[in-house]
Amino acid sequence: TEDLVVLAVKSPGKSARGGSEWLHRALSYREFVCLSRTDDRLLSVVVGESFLKQVELPKDVEVQRDWIALRLDKTGLEQTAKLGAFASLSQVLQEAGLDARTMSTPESENLLMPKG
Repeated sequence: TEDLVVLAVKSPGKSARGGSEWLHRALSYREFVCLSRTDDRLLSVVVGESFLKQVELPKDVEVQRDWIALRLDKTGLEQTAKLGAFASLSQVLQEAGLDARTMSTPESENLLMPKG
């Protein structure tokens, strides 16, 4: 699978060169995309690295490269199995010294980790 990048920007707006066009394009990207915003208005977008070839990012967007995602598919699992599988996987990763961040959907758990 493709390496991921984390794009981070504080309070994105239309005044910057490129405005919010890159955000609209990210949301319509056909591969993995995850978007979050903190209460202090820091916006993070996780997307495949090939997305960078499709847009020109404003200068205030920080690009963090070399991330990967491990996907745990929860479809077909009972609720207790879903929780147990995720807890077991998280524990193994933590014991291995890997720093994983979780992005959840009803169908999957996606663990985002720095590559290498």
